[in-house]
Amino acid sequence: MKSIILMCFLCAFSLAQTYTLVDSTGTPLANNSGLQLSLAGREYNASPFTPSSSYSVGKIEIYTQRNSGDTNDRLYNAQIWTKVNKVPTAIVGAASDNVDGKTFPENGSPNWIEFTFSTPVAVTSGDSLYIVIYGPSGSADNATWRLTSSGIGVDVDCWYDNDGIAPWTLAYDGGYAITRVYSYTVSSEDSESRYKNYDNQHSRYDRY
Repeated sequence: MKSIILMCFLCAFSLAQTYTLVDSTGTPLANNSGLQLSLAGREYNASPFTPSSSYSVGKIEIYTQRNSGDTNDRLYNAQIWTKVNKVPTAIVGAASDNVDGKTFPENGSPNWIEFTFSTPVAVTSGDSLYIVIYGPSGSADNATWRLTSSGIGVDVDCWYDNDGIAPWTLAYDGGYAITRVYSYTVSSEDSESRYKNYDNQHSRYDRY
């Protein structure tokens, strides 16, 4: 009797999934001004990224907006790429789920848009990587990814390319696109505590 009740109880909940902000590049300007990368269709846009620790990336946010008067009906995804000889070289793991450009904020009101990875991507502390935003359709510049001010450091450059194959074209020298990177964890702590509570509260079923 107890085993049947316990099985039903354990089936009634799911494991806790947590996203935690780990790394970020750049801070949005208060007046919404600043440089930006154009997110064109069929184009890869890359910003440098060095993880501060080893973790699985579950979500990326970029600071973005649609261009003036554009409904932006294309899809975008986020990717993580390796860095060799200063440029993006190969994708690491799988791309994020697609995000509809219609959800991007209107021109003049940039804000954070998130890309979630159904399959989290493992990164290692200190690796030289790129965060890449890809628009798989269309041709016009429908949106922009806001940038930090220039002069941050040597070999800190943003790039774009039409096919993800070298040579890439330098888009911005000495800065990052404004980005947040979140780790992904699954916790079983809730299941253990619920089992203990169940066992304590229903010990009377032992006699069955």
